[in-house]
Amino acid sequence: MQHQILQPNVTASPMSNIGTVVSVRGSVVDAAFPKRLPGYLHRLNAGEDGKVIVEVVAHVN
Repeated sequence: MQHQILQPNVTASPMSNIGTVVSVRGSVVDAAFPKRLPGYLHRLNAGEDGKVIVEVVAHVN
C-alpha cells in the first residue's frame, strides 16, 4: 500500500512537492520524491489525514 506524503509548510496544491512512501522498516521510512528532495530536518505529513509525522534525517540514492 502506498501513501502520499507532503513537504511541510506547503498546502496541498498542484505545486506541492508530493512524494510516495516506498517502504517502512521499524522507525525508518523510505520515500520517493519525483520533483525535489525535502530539506534535512523537515517534517513530512503522511497518511490519509496527514496526522503521521516523519522527519527527514538523510538522503539516499
